Amino acid sequence: MIKLRFQSKSEKVLDTSMRKGGNASAIVSGLALGPIFSGCSPTYLAIVSVLLPANFSTGILYLLSYCLGLSLILFLVILGGQGIIKKFKWAVNPSGNFRKTLGVILLLIGILIFFRIDKQIEASLINTDFTESLIKFENGFLKEEL
Repeated sequence: MIKLRFQSKSEKVLDTSMRKGGNASAIVSGLALGPIFSGCSPTYLAIVSVLLPANFSTGILYLLSYCLGLSLILFLVILGGQGIIKKFKWAVNPSGNFRKTLGVILLLIGILIFFRIDKQIEASLINTDFTESLIKFENGFLKEEL
């Protein structure tokens, strides 16, 4: 990636597309970021490592199938996400009470983690009747599967 200068080329394309805006900008951004992130993906690595022993045409077919499947799933996530966002506009309002409340909750969780209070809370929850009933509930599913 470094020798082929994918990162610098992708950054230039990404910068240009972000300035323009619109749907075409989003598509160009995805194309610009694809080469950067695909090399880091463990799934991509697994597919490439499985494909190496195969012949070239089979490897290309498998790789194209992977790309098509991944693209289809991401497209469905985008469509579903747009529908959800349209229904919950109050949740994405940057100055709304919902976002402020989530910010306070995340800040409190961060403080709990920093002072390691979360570990104490988790330890106290382990020895409760609620936890035991959850374990029994989950084990019931396990027995049905076996």
